[in-house]
This record gives sequence, structure tokens and C-alpha cells, in this order.
Amino acid sequence: MTLPLRLAAQVFNTPLLLTPHAAGLLASNLAARFAGEPASAPEAAGLPGRPRRAAAAGSSGYQLQDGLARIPILGELVNRAASLAAAAGFTSYESIGAQLRAAVADPGVRAILLEIDSPGGEASGAMEAGALVREAANAKPVVAFVNGLAGSAAYAIASGASNIVVTPSSSLGSIGVVLLHLDRSEAIARAGLKPTLISAGAHKTDGTSLHALAPDARARIQASIDELYDLFVKTVASHRGLTEAVVRATEAGLFMGARAVSVGLADETGDFKTAMALTTSTRRAAPRAIAAPARAPAPKTAAADRALAATGLSPAADALRAVRLAERARLQAIITGPEAQGCPDFARHLACETDLDVKTALALIAVAPKAVPGSGSARGRIVGQRSIAEERDRQVAAAKAASWAPIVDEPNGAAGRSSPGFVAPPTANSSPKTGANSPRPNFVR
Repeated sequence: MTLPLRLAAQVFNTPLLLTPHAAGLLASNLAARFAGEPASAPEAAGLPGRPRRAAAAGSSGYQLQDGLARIPILGELVNRAASLAAAAGFTSYESIGAQLRAAVADPGVRAILLEIDSPGGEASGAMEAGALVREAANAKPVVAFVNGLAGSAAYAIASGASNIVVTPSSSLGSIGVVLLHLDRSEAIARAGLKPTLISAGAHKTDGTSLHALAPDARARIQASIDELYDLFVKTVASHRGLTEAVVRATEAGLFMGARAVSVGLADETGDFKTAMALTTSTRRAAPRAIAAPARAPAPKTAAADRALAATGLSPAADALRAVRLAERARLQAIITGPEAQGCPDFARHLACETDLDVKTALALIAVAPKAVPGSGSARGRIVGQRSIAEERDRQVAAAKAASWAPIVDEPNGAAGRSSPGFVAPPTANSSPKTGANSPRPNFVR
């Protein structure tokens, strides 16, 4: 029972940077253990990762191949290793940090490759692990290769790398926080038990599983979750050269392959060879900046090629960086524009799900109906309580209709001026009027 109790302490009533699917699997697996049912191994439960031995204290832990230190980040993540990570097949921030420090100090290591397939894990220690990756990237090239999943805490770690490569079918993101509260009060009552908590301090028993979660306790827990979320957002924004508004606009979603690149969460799609190639040629400038205007190409020589390779820069890399920065600027302009304040969901849709330029997107947002405040949501509810998808379709249709108005009205006016007796047929949006001073209805759109 010792291991389930230790795992429960790591899962329940503590903030997690974990995908919802993985969090649910962990919770159900532990609930089965507490109910006396046999628990399945992480693989059988659908949790990614394989049981493996944690790196011994004082050892490098990483694989060294041709000057490349390969550090695996697999399965669920916990702050410290000890027997917990070794027995359950987790990866600890402690072991990741030890391997990073050893690789940076090792003169035989020229670059570091983080091989990531993880849904995330404990919040405690995740931001610090990401900071260690950034610190290592300032000393040697660090490439994060996502082959499967880099969710939540795993993405916090990956964000500190010099470059992030994701396979076309892999996903990353889930920049959010979740906390699981288990109310066992009914089960305890059915067992004929009546636990009593004797405590000092008004908030000492907040979140206990022996009772239902009280509203005031929930509010205090939510405040701490929001504070941790702010830290997560700031960390990713700083590491990736994004604005906090753009990071928040992801709404803790997962982005696959090319989509992750387009929103700025990854640098390119590729396979293991792509990631390996970047470790030999990439040094990220800090902070990221828009590439300088292109200069006239200098005559190519072997010495010039070697010098260029030593900097880790290339014309192709500069061009790719400029494209990424332009896309990030577009996302920021649409999502943070004053027009977006009244309908943030529609703004996020146009920014992340279409290729509209900033001017067109803001014009559509400006004529779209705005959201009105409603109970139960900090952002308010859409007019008429429509679903986001229904409202989005209606807004797009209304915006398109509005954009046609000046195109149609001018020919109608011209027709009326040239033919005083001309009356255009009424449309669904107009009603026929009579009289010399009555405005003529629009032509059919």
C-alpha cells in the first residue's frame, strides 16, 4: 500500500501540469488500488512510458553519441525520483536537471537532444526544469524532439530548448493547470466510518477528501491554480518569444505537427534525422528578434562556409525564422486588437483557424456581434446562448453580408439615377416602400 499512497499524494489535491486524459487515467488507476482491485502497469493503463531505472546519483545518465547527449523525457513527470519514479516508470525533474548539468559541463558534449514523449506531470519543479533547459541552451545547442506528445509540464521543459522539432503526427501544448479533488465522504459513510479532523488554522483542511469540497475552499484553490497558470504562461512566452496573450489564446489545447509550428509552439516538423541535423547547425539567438534585412550575398568560399556553420545561422534558417515571427505577429495583432475585446472566441478562431490577414480579420471582428456578460463565465456568454460554433458561423455570415453592402449599393444607386422609375425587388433584409422620398431597396445580394 506504500506505493499507492505515495502516488496519491502526487496526484490528488496538488496542481498538475498534465493532459486531462492522462490525469483521468491516473485517478482511475489509483481509485482501483484504494478499492482493493489489482492495478495494471502504466502500459496496460494506457499511460505512455516504460519502466526504467533512474539515473544513479553522480552519473551522467544520458547517452553520448558522436558528441551528442541524448536525454529521454518519457512518461509522467515527477519532481523527485527516488524509489517512486524508478518503480512506476516516471521521469523526474531531478534526474533531467542532473543530466543537463552533466552534459553542459562535459567537454565531450557539443549539443543536447531531448527526446520527449510525455503527457506532463507534477507542477512543482516543472518551471525550474524548463529554466534549466534554457540555461543549458545558452551554453550549447539544445534541440527538443517531440515524438508522440509533449503535454503541459513536458512542453514547459521543451519550450526552453534552442529549437523544437515535432513529427507531423505528434502533438504538443496543453499549456494549462489541473487539480484533482477526490470526494470520498460517501464511500466512507457507506463503510460505517465517521472521520473527525481536529485542526488549527481556518484553511488547514481545505481540499480534504474526507468531505465534499466547500465553495470557499474551492475558490482559494482556484486562486492558486490561476497563479500557477500565470507563471506557466510567462515561462512559455519568455522561452518562445511570444506574447502572453498569444500563449493564453491556445486555451490549453494540443496542436499537432504543422499546426503547432504555425502558432509558434514549435519550430519545424520533421523526424529524428531533422532533429539530429539541427544539433550540428543551430544556436538560437536570445532573445529572438526579427531577422535583419538581407544583404547582398558575399562570394562563397570554404572559409566563409565554415564560419557560417560555426555561427549556427544560414540564409534558409533566417528566412524560416522571419516567417515564424511574421505569423506570431499576425496572431498577436488579431487576438489583442481592440476589436477583439467584445468577441474573443471569434478573434481566436480567425487567428488560429484561418489564414486571413490582420486587416481583413479585424474588419470581420469589428462588424461581428459582441458577447454580453453572463453568469458562470468570466468571459460572458454569447448573445442568445448559442454554442461557440453556431455563433461563429452566424458571425462569419453576417460579416460577409456586410462586406457585400457597398459593392451592391453603388450599382443600385446608379440604376436608380439612370432610371427614375426603377425599383429593385425587395430582399429578405428590406421591405418595399413607396413615395418619391422613399429609399430604394437593395438589389438582390
